[in-house]
Amino acid sequence: MKTTRKTLRIARPDRGRGFHAPRYSPLLGRLVQLVGPFYMRHFEKMGAVGISGLDNLIDCFNEFNAGSARLILLFRHPSRKDPTVLAYAIARILPKLARQAGRPLKYRPHARFLYGKDVLNWAGPAAAWAFPRLGYIPVQNLGANKDGLDLLRKELKSGIFPVCLAPEGQVSYHMQQCAPLAAGFSMLAQWGLESGQDVLILPLNFEYDFGPDPLAQVQRLLQRWERESGCSLADLGRDEAKARETGPLADTDDHAAAENEAARLRRLLLAASDTSFGLLEQLYQLPAAKRDQDLMERKTAICHAALTAAEQMARLPHHGSLLERVFRIRYAGMERLHLEGVDPQSLPPLQRNLADFHALEATVYLRHQQVVDLLEYFDTEYIQDGCSPSRLCEFALNLLDILNRLRGGTINTRYNPPGQAVTVRAGQPVRLPAGSGSELSSKKKRAELQEEIYRRLQNLS
Repeated sequence: MKTTRKTLRIARPDRGRGFHAPRYSPLLGRLVQLVGPFYMRHFEKMGAVGISGLDNLIDCFNEFNAGSARLILLFRHPSRKDPTVLAYAIARILPKLARQAGRPLKYRPHARFLYGKDVLNWAGPAAAWAFPRLGYIPVQNLGANKDGLDLLRKELKSGIFPVCLAPEGQVSYHMQQCAPLAAGFSMLAQWGLESGQDVLILPLNFEYDFGPDPLAQVQRLLQRWERESGCSLADLGRDEAKARETGPLADTDDHAAAENEAARLRRLLLAASDTSFGLLEQLYQLPAAKRDQDLMERKTAICHAALTAAEQMARLPHHGSLLERVFRIRYAGMERLHLEGVDPQSLPPLQRNLADFHALEATVYLRHQQVVDLLEYFDTEYIQDGCSPSRLCEFALNLLDILNRLRGGTINTRYNPPGQAVTVRAGQPVRLPAGSGSELSSKKKRAELQEEIYRRLQNLS
């Protein structure tokens, strides 16, 4: 299997794309529906896309189309591919399945996705052209959002399209474990209630398929990790083989054999985690880990060391949660790499050189931020004894992603197995009755709504 070899690319600053207000084009919406299968297969390298909980989706869209409710779609965000998969499922798969079920939709379904306003700076010219014309709304976590929030409020009151967002705030890399939710969606629900209609909040998740033999997939991913890291897990493998040779005869039951293989792979994954953390500890000059030191304690120390190094370079404060610090560093770096309202080509020579220097600094401290962007979700409890094989696959992919971030990669260069099938799972919606908007002004009611949405998203996971 071919491994990825990447070197750090030093980017010169360019002109930021700024705020792009949505201006939906029905023609582009129809074109996306038509070319969707080709794009998903050849560009996203995805397999089949299915829907579970079809009746919940049909009911919500029919009620929205009838003008009797506003609709907010809240999706779990375990993968970079989630918004693309969901947009394709809504535009292409849902109408087809609704017709087959004898419940055709009145209108071709579409949703306004929320996306980070910095996305257009790095997602490429095609996304910068398409996102506004698909009606998507740019927002910024932990930042000034006046333009985006004004548009959102108008949309939720007018009800032209459902609004779709990831309440976890960003990719969490785990499809079977929900990350803490941001509180902003309760405000969206309150704005929807200003329309005088009910508000439906539909929870969604994604179930990515790792093939007919996910344990074999884990083994292949571990072999890839060995090649890319230059580290070997052979000693542990030999010790286990010797133990099997000298121990009692193996149980020939297929289920027991699968459990034994899963337990073996879990031990290898934890050993690879120990080695990966050792590489990071060398990078950040942290004390060598003790033999019995907890991996999660080491992860926390690495995250703080990485963020502190980035914040010192960016001259930023060190306070806040890990996620707040990650966003603060990300936006500082984006501002250096993508100058708002300034064309670097038009700067005088000295100013251009200084802008280049600031971009060089940003390239470095964003590498530290990228490490934490992944590690903050890294959790060894996710693969406790008896866990599903798909969890082991996700964990192995995250180990590979640690190496990717160390090489200067991002979520865009993260390895994903090609041809993955995926199922969009729709849960039971939460209904907020018309006229209950004043209740959401209560901090207690907003907390109760957030807890209920979290519970439903976790149940879907």
